[in-house]
Amino acid sequence: MNLEEEEYWVCEGCSKEFEKKSEAVEHEKNCQQYLEAKNLIERKENTVFEEPERSVAAIPNFEED
Repeated sequence: MNLEEEEYWVCEGCSKEFEKKSEAVEHEKNCQQYLEAKNLIERKENTVFEEPERSVAAIPNFEED
């Protein structure tokens, strides 16, 4: 295998390189940058935007009797 073809694993938080996937996974468990990024993504995905309820009194009624 050429040096150019060597596989390596990168922490998704701090971009530190590892020779083995298991090393990268273990590092990510304690990497502050990875944990912060992961939490930010989870919060963004779980955000629900709801329309505020409108009061019926706030909607004009243009019906004529």
